[in-house]
Amino acid sequence: MIESIYGLKVFIDDRICVKVERKQVRFPRSSKVRIRKKWAKQRKNFAEKVAHVAYRQGRNLFVSTKIYKSLKNGLADEMKTHPLFSKEGPTE
Repeated sequence: MIESIYGLKVFIDDRICVKVERKQVRFPRSSKVRIRKKWAKQRKNFAEKVAHVAYRQGRNLFVSTKIYKSLKNGLADEMKTHPLFSKEGPTE
């Protein structure tokens, strides 16, 4: 989906803009390398954190759907009062 906000083309794409970060939260009592490798292979020892990011490349803005919704909600009040978005257009 492509939309324009403040002259920037906004591309909504979750495949690019949603990152999943894994961090090991459980560790074995043993400090042996062999045991630590076994624990590192098991998913239950990790916590996953979902991060929504936005990228800007020139006049293009790549965002996730969550960021896009918050961006639109945040701009809704501004768009009502900003002179660029009035029906008469900007006054000079």
